[in-house]
Amino acid sequence: YRLFKENDCATCHAGQTLGGQSFEYMGIAEDYFAARTPEIAMNDDDKGLYGFTGNERDLHKFKVANLRNVALTPPYLHDGSAQTMDEAVKVMMRFQTGEEYTQQDVDRIVDFLRTLTGKHPYLQ
Repeated sequence: YRLFKENDCATCHAGQTLGGQSFEYMGIAEDYFAARTPEIAMNDDDKGLYGFTGNERDLHKFKVANLRNVALTPPYLHDGSAQTMDEAVKVMMRFQTGEEYTQQDVDRIVDFLRTLTGKHPYLQ
């Protein structure tokens, strides 16, 4: 959790559910959309909130994911391009913070995310 907070993940993933409360830009530190694979990049409709508002300032702005039970909900990212939490954390670190991290730091953040898994009271 300390690494999650130190790396400003909690800036967007905030509140009781650690997200789901705001729309934020994808690719703050580096252009996420320019770096995607051709298969994913072909989706010309992937414009985020802009697709609903038509407002240029909403281009590539997406709803921040709720991280509760995130270990149970692959694939990850708004476009489903990350198959594992490890991959999603690396993508977010690269494109949102612009920092390089050790695998140990990635593993620690993933371990924290796994602690957010609980049991649904109606599905037990």
